Amino acid sequence: MQGWRGSPIPSPAGAVTSTSRPERSLPRRCVLSIADQLAIPRQHRPRPCRTKAILDALTGDDRKAVKAALEGTDFHSTQIADVLTQAGHQISDQTINRHRQGKCSCGHR
Repeated sequence: MQGWRGSPIPSPAGAVTSTSRPERSLPRRCVLSIADQLAIPRQHRPRPCRTKAILDALTGDDRKAVKAALEGTDFHSTQIADVLTQAGHQISDQTINRHRQGKCSCGHR
């Protein structure tokens, strides 16, 4: 056995110094076609997306205003993200876009 830069490494007495490894068989992967993969229904994730989590944390008028802004077209996602971040809720405009489009983990539409 050789160590760093090819120097020999002393073996303890009685140690097996064979460099061959026992053969192991790798599990066979089941490869699905693209069509088969897309035919599998989307699994609903147990936790809500960040947008929904923030909505659930808000109360009263704040909740109504943010919900209306998300459902309407008067505010860009960047504006909503900036307002929420300034209020102490870290969120990006991309997260809000995914939520608006129904492509988030909560599947909101």
